[in-house]
Amino acid sequence: MENSWEPVKRFWRRHSLPLTMALALAFGLVLASYLVPQPVIGTLDLKAEINSAFAEDFSEQVRFARENPEIKAVVVRVNSPGGEAAASEDLYLSLLELRKAKPVVVEVEQIAASGAYYASVAANYVVAKPSSDIGGVGVISSLPEPEEVGENKIITGPFKGQRTGKRHYARQVELIKESFLNAVVEQRQGRLKLPKEVIAEAQVYKGMEAVKYGLVDEIGSGIRALEKAAELAGIVHYRVRDVSEWMGKKKQGVQVVLFVDENQLSPKTNTVPANYFLYVEHEG
Repeated sequence: MENSWEPVKRFWRRHSLPLTMALALAFGLVLASYLVPQPVIGTLDLKAEINSAFAEDFSEQVRFARENPEIKAVVVRVNSPGGEAAASEDLYLSLLELRKAKPVVVEVEQIAASGAYYASVAANYVVAKPSSDIGGVGVISSLPEPEEVGENKIITGPFKGQRTGKRHYARQVELIKESFLNAVVEQRQGRLKLPKEVIAEAQVYKGMEAVKYGLVDEIGSGIRALEKAAELAGIVHYRVRDVSEWMGKKKQGVQVVLFVDENQLSPKTNTVPANYFLYVEHEG
């Protein structure tokens, strides 16, 4: 009677080498996944009214993403009507620096207007929803009031406290607008279908119109933004990680303002304030 183990032995003699190689390969792949980290697409959230505190925190996250070798590309999720001029410029310049190191794709959710759109044009590619609000290339500000003179205060000029007269102040605001406008024209070069003077009208366009006019690149979802980032980075298999959570930071809350009261934009200091907010004209 044949030994019951003989069929097993014959099978092993015939297939031992392929089985050993398959097991070694599987073990090697598992080991490699631990030893060689899978590339990461980092995500950043620009989902707030833009002010100096937000810009500082956001720029810190951008710096982390730029310096982290595991992060091969970044998707910035935008949902903001804009905010302070200097803070918006900070975001724009930070994202430009990031773009020098790795691909940056913006995904517009509900709105990327004014200062938020300013920051968005620093990306390699912009994806929006059909109903997203895009644009608003302009500035809202308020002229300074003359300093009041009291019994205990002496000033040598009516605008000494504001550092500038009304005409000079207006020129400064115009320079801020030109800087914003030039950034849009430069970064969207070759894609814009609108003349500069039309963009300067500060119109806000829906996503479909924004694609038509070259303000954004395509209509797509968050998944499409990730796919585009991976394509630009030349990677296929990747993980997605939220940069803020990776750094152990508390997430910024979403704060979307569609209608801005004029009082919110009034100068709180004697500096020259300007705000990149979405402007919506009221009828009647």
